[in-house]
Amino acid sequence: MRASVDKINSPVQFGQGTQFTAGQIVVGVPVPGLSDEVYLQYSHVFNPQLVGTMFVSRSIPRDGLRAVATRGTQTWTTFAAGKPRQEGGTLRMGGR
Repeated sequence: MRASVDKINSPVQFGQGTQFTAGQIVVGVPVPGLSDEVYLQYSHVFNPQLVGTMFVSRSIPRDGLRAVATRGTQTWTTFAAGKPRQEGGTLRMGGR
């Protein structure tokens, strides 16, 4: 998967940090590329009420993240496992 922004120098997500450079406020990334990601997911249906899911992803930063990371960037890996739970008609991952 290739993550990128639609509009440069625009906030990428809520809570994104703001930078001050050359007397101006900079929000967002100056180039569209954020990361390349390889994502693997496995789900198993134990019974109609219990489905287990786990995934692993490997993300490689691209120029957009590198441009705003003041301490450099590194490739990162994410692991997760859980079971979906039903709440008020909305399916959410994780347990309580």
